[in-house]
Amino acid sequence: MGQLKSSASWAHVGREMVLALDRLGCDISASSARGYHHAPHFPLPPRIIEIFEKEPHDDIILTFSFPPNYPNLRGRLKAGILVYESTKVPQNWVDAINSHMDLLLVPSSYTRYIMVESGVREELAAVVPHGYDPNLFHENAEPGPRLAGGKYTFLSLAVPHRRKGIELLLKAFTLEFGRGEPAALVIHSTYAPKPGNEKIWETTDTRTLAYKVRQKYSGPSTIIAETGVIPIEDVPSYIGACDCYVQPSMSEGFGMAILEAMALAKPVIATGWSGHMDFCNKDNSYLIDYDIIRAREIQYDNDDPEALIASPRLDSLRKIMRHVFENREEAKERGRIAAESIRHLTWDNAAKTLADMLMKLREEKG
Repeated sequence: MGQLKSSASWAHVGREMVLALDRLGCDISASSARGYHHAPHFPLPPRIIEIFEKEPHDDIILTFSFPPNYPNLRGRLKAGILVYESTKVPQNWVDAINSHMDLLLVPSSYTRYIMVESGVREELAAVVPHGYDPNLFHENAEPGPRLAGGKYTFLSLAVPHRRKGIELLLKAFTLEFGRGEPAALVIHSTYAPKPGNEKIWETTDTRTLAYKVRQKYSGPSTIIAETGVIPIEDVPSYIGACDCYVQPSMSEGFGMAILEAMALAKPVIATGWSGHMDFCNKDNSYLIDYDIIRAREIQYDNDDPEALIASPRLDSLRKIMRHVFENREEAKERGRIAAESIRHLTWDNAAKTLADMLMKLREEKG
């Protein structure tokens, strides 16, 4: 299957898809490979451990891994789950997909578009949305302790990558909310890059970044920066403890945290661009205006000059945060609309779509 023992979103998707296919009754075996933030002792659900012990199949190989690994796959039919954010996929990825895969599954219409535009054969690419667990993420989930006391709290969960817009969010909040206003911003990152060893696409440690922004703009605002992996079973109570979820990303292949916040009926502020626009709109979320810029090193180490990405506008983000802060009942209602609008995007429904596509592939290939 690919990487499963990690806090990375790729691994989370893999685990959820394995479990959903198993619940569907599919005869599935699984294995885990090393990868981004690999953790050998990562706590896996007991059912996945049982699936690990099953005899491996070689009928259909389904992988969530980087395309340079595709030539090493062994199986009669090969399908890959893949996500990307900027508008230009690396050429070696395109070549590996076209040469070695029978099916490419992407989570959004945006991701399918950029794959095809980059040269992936159109007949290979199909959309299977990611999902959420409705047993965990629902409107009546018990919230945890308030993240900033009685202050109106904006929350963002993000890996410390430049495309996540963390610095922009810090700047917008610091400039918009002054001393004495009962507002707070909480940013939780899964890890902190080692000072001086940040990769080109990573930001400085979030706590350090928050301090620098405060100093630069003389901001007295309440900003809480936290770091660490939140177990999936604790995420609903953590998001539930905020008033508004904010994700001013420069691009998302899907936007799983956005979806989970919406499932919890939280008002969401997000950039009006990329993968999450399959389920975000002006009626169920607050969309940040943006400009299109060259992605360059923002998109990992892909420095293709043709790759584009969105740049959320500072003034738009400030205006929306202020509007939500001052119109709380409207924001709550938009959160309720959001929860209703995404009920179909569950992992079980994603697994059904995926299984149907794999069965169709088997029938077509004989």
